Amino acid sequence: MASYQAETLALSLLSEDLTAARLKALQKLAFGNSQNKSLLVSNSALEIVDKYYKKSASEKQHLLRNDYLGIVRALCVNNRPGRERIWSNKSDEFDVVRTVVEIMVSSKQDFADAENAVTTLCAVLMNSDGNCQTAAEILFADGADVVRDMRSLYIDSTTTEGGSEVGEFRKKLDFIDALVLPLFPNKPSVVFKLVTKEEATSFKGGNTIQSGLDLADKFIHLSDRKSAGFVYKR
Repeated sequence: MASYQAETLALSLLSEDLTAARLKALQKLAFGNSQNKSLLVSNSALEIVDKYYKKSASEKQHLLRNDYLGIVRALCVNNRPGRERIWSNKSDEFDVVRTVVEIMVSSKQDFADAENAVTTLCAVLMNSDGNCQTAAEILFADGADVVRDMRSLYIDSTTTEGGSEVGEFRKKLDFIDALVLPLFPNKPSVVFKLVTKEEATSFKGGNTIQSGLDLADKFIHLSDRKSAGFVYKR
């Protein structure tokens, strides 16, 4: 009886034009219930939700954005059919990975929203080579490095923002990196040195990269793409 009621409710929520209230109801229906997740995915819930979000969130309203991320995450966590659906049905009109990455980029100045998007992307990529490949192509498109840019915004891993630890946020970014970087044919290979303005001028003049610290311990200290782009701005 309960199964029949859930199916009836799911079909009812998906049969008419979606609204913000229906989006919340779908998220509640899917949360922690594998049977309902499968039911929703098989009835094109991901496609319907993605279409609704793209049509309704021209300004990426905060609440609608979080509701969208919530239903995508609910249909992907511990639910392989949801993740496979995102990959197998990907098209110009339906591309959940791209939508989530776009939300990541647009939210990067708001820690809570950025963390929500990053957490959702982790759920979408988990055990899905197809979604990881799609993410790699998007995250590193045209010389970009979205994950590194996101990481550099939160340099101090001990800081707490919005009630959440930045260190945990950075771990999620590392997790995304571990999944997508091996799949990108032209892996970013940036190695750089953190210097003061005066040191940069000195290096250029002497054509040698060697700081006082390097001279002291006879080791050239360099940073890779996982390091922050700057320690502080002068």
